[in-house]
Amino acid sequence: MRSNIIGVLTFCLALVALTSAGTANAQERSIEDDLARYWSADREMPVIAGDRLYVTEKRIELNVHGGILPNDAFFTGYPIGLTAGYHFDSIWGIELLADYNGLMSDSELTTFLTKNGAGIRKNVDLGDQQVFRTDLVAAFSPLYGKWSFQTYKISHFDLFFLAGAGIVVVDEPELDGLDPKPEPVTAVHPEGLLGGGFRFFVTDWVAVRLDARWHLYPSFDGAKAPAVVTLGASFFTPQL
Repeated sequence: MRSNIIGVLTFCLALVALTSAGTANAQERSIEDDLARYWSADREMPVIAGDRLYVTEKRIELNVHGGILPNDAFFTGYPIGLTAGYHFDSIWGIELLADYNGLMSDSELTTFLTKNGAGIRKNVDLGDQQVFRTDLVAAFSPLYGKWSFQTYKISHFDLFFLAGAGIVVVDEPELDGLDPKPEPVTAVHPEGLLGGGFRFFVTDWVAVRLDARWHLYPSFDGAKAPAVVTLGASFFTPQL
């Protein structure tokens, strides 16, 4: 009888040990699978390996974008535009951008003034309104990496900085106070540009691009420094 009990206990202990070992092995395999999912040698590692999955070198980038000009006291602008660029290598490039800024709405301050009988003439009393700009800029892309969304999707991004110069076309008030019916006049001013942004690659030839730019130009009533934030789609040609 005692031997039967000892045999049953031995069998149970062996069964528990095998079950525990199987569970531990399953957990270890699960952890290994999760690690391999993101960090194994089978995955492409362009930054570590010194090679990029998405290459911009010797390719033309065409970008279509729209955005907002948020920091004017009297008007909010909604620029739309195009950018054409060429990447000499993975770090340096040159771009020509053109924005149409004629889509405007009144700011909260302008709405308040007009509703409370300020008697303002928006086209001549509230400073200039930007209509169009074009700039030639140098692009510097020092950082390329990966990002993940909820640990499921890994995508690739490119951080870049911009610096350049160009012209801006504005409608500004007439300075002659003797005109009984003043009208805005069109003027062209030189401007400088500083900015930066991100490209989030979708495929080898498509990327989502987010830009933030600051433009500085001399206006009739002092220097202006409008900010422009744009979001658009970039398309890349094959390597030339």
